[in-house]
Amino acid sequence: MFSADLIKSFDADSSGQFEAQEIDSLYANAFGALQSSNYLLHVYDGDRSLNFNTAHSFKASINEKGAVVYNFTIDTEISTSVKNKK
Repeated sequence: MFSADLIKSFDADSSGQFEAQEIDSLYANAFGALQSSNYLLHVYDGDRSLNFNTAHSFKASINEKGAVVYNFTIDTEISTSVKNKK
């Protein structure tokens, strides 16, 4: 249902794929609202919850099953140290 609503709202030419202007509109009017909910991601560095300020390199497509797929990049600093636990 969610994908169908997005396609109906943002695939303006009903081509079955999102064009550049449609992706811009989708980002501004739908995806951007996910920032306040941390893009629906729950990422932890140990016990610390990580928050994301912005997403970039956003792409949206419609797959062969008619589902909307988001691809994007988020930046964060995650500790890569390894602790030796005995």
